[in-house]
Amino acid sequence: LKNDYEINFGGEAHVSPVSSSIHVGDPKYDFKPLAGIESTDPNAYVDIIALVKDFAPSRNIVTKQGKELNKRELTLADDSGCQIQATIWGDKASMPPSTWESQPIVAFRGAKVSDWNGRSLSTGAGTVMKINPDLPDAKKIRRWWDFGGQSTTLRSLSTNPDGTPAINDDVGGMNTADFVPLSSLEEAAPNSVVDVIGIVRSASEEQKITNRQGKEVMKRTVAVVDDSGVQVNVAIWGERAGRESSMATRWSECPVIALKGARVSDYDGRTLSVTSATQIELDPAIDRANTMRTWFASQGNTLVPRKISIGADGSTETSSRGETLKLESIEKLNEIMNAPQNDPDAVVPDYVTLSANVSFIRRENPWYACCPSSECNAKVVPNGDNKWHCDKDGQTYDHKTNRYVLQVSLQDETATAWATAFGDQASVLMDGVDADKLEQTQDVDPDAFDMAFQAAQDKPFIFTLRLKRDEYQESVRVRATIVKIVKDETGQKSEGPDVDLNEEIEKARNSLEYENAAGV
Repeated sequence: LKNDYEINFGGEAHVSPVSSSIHVGDPKYDFKPLAGIESTDPNAYVDIIALVKDFAPSRNIVTKQGKELNKRELTLADDSGCQIQATIWGDKASMPPSTWESQPIVAFRGAKVSDWNGRSLSTGAGTVMKINPDLPDAKKIRRWWDFGGQSTTLRSLSTNPDGTPAINDDVGGMNTADFVPLSSLEEAAPNSVVDVIGIVRSASEEQKITNRQGKEVMKRTVAVVDDSGVQVNVAIWGERAGRESSMATRWSECPVIALKGARVSDYDGRTLSVTSATQIELDPAIDRANTMRTWFASQGNTLVPRKISIGADGSTETSSRGETLKLESIEKLNEIMNAPQNDPDAVVPDYVTLSANVSFIRRENPWYACCPSSECNAKVVPNGDNKWHCDKDGQTYDHKTNRYVLQVSLQDETATAWATAFGDQASVLMDGVDADKLEQTQDVDPDAFDMAFQAAQDKPFIFTLRLKRDEYQESVRVRATIVKIVKDETGQKSEGPDVDLNEEIEKARNSLEYENAAGV
């Protein structure tokens, strides 16, 4: 049978189409807590709502009938203090990893109970699965997880063949965290996930912001420093950022903060963001926390850290080796960027800000093929059958997205300089036109394609640039990446020096060749 059930119609049965005006409502659930699965008969069907604590890669198997099916295993947890393994099949298992990485709440109607290796669950063709359903039970579990559930030791209902728990009970996970020093974040790839531990030096007030979906969310920014001498801003979102959070009264105490699964961002320099999947623990009972606390008491509290994040007011907070970070002109920027060619030991600041106009944006190769997963910015490559493969997450997709990587010529009355703009910052310069849409116009409407590159031309902005020195072909060069753009409200346009545009384009071409060779 194609499905788990069949209906037999007798000769007197009457079948007629249903009017399109009739609404078939959402499924009705009779949720059973995971703790109740232990006493449930095998092969019974139950309704479950739980948080996806972890997931395994999907894999293809061949059934006894020779049919190929996709399979994925999930680890589910709920506020009854238990966790269980669930197997999902077919289209449900083929959903991209980004579906599960945010640890969503999932509701199953008609999941099958199995006594294979303890207790486990499995979906069938008749199982209804809803991700993040708008239900009171879902909100209740999310609240439990955010306010203590993630640091709770859960009882595993599933076992290995030898009878040991199949799921690691150390949900808090700080003993198993792989902490990296904050100084390593400058080299970490945007959207990568890291574990860090440090001291809370300060915390902003909570604030309401409106996200891209038009929904108001709470945000709090916490400044964290560690014994590598670096300070980074951490964005905390949702209920954990609010006044009702149990952490709200602790920030002023300079506690040790441990973050497991924080996401690296290149917005405002280098920052960290707490997602719903991130585990947060203040003053965890682990050796690394004791070491951090001793360091802060003896010397860290008087240390002037090197700050790798940019302040919310647009000013840089980066203490960068004594250099003045607010530059008066592009001529000064060029002096800084060219200095290492003559003196390899020349000091190069991490971040600078300056006012300039956009004089030109290079049209060649303005984007790269990017993984369509919202959690990944890695390049994808065609695999020959109209699909795209991402080496970073190991998945193959039916489509790709484009992500901007623009070579931008900045200009003021003293000089010009080239900088690279990625992602959101590049979209600002393109007046909000995304790279996918621009690709569609490239061949069919060349004029519209060209006009998009002129949206920011000759307009004044205040740029924050990240400067990074690299060695390439036995020479030291400095690359400038735009990390923040603010409209210059003074509106003063810099006419700029006379330049040979063809020569400048050639410089950009050489710059891009260098960046590709350097592994950008």
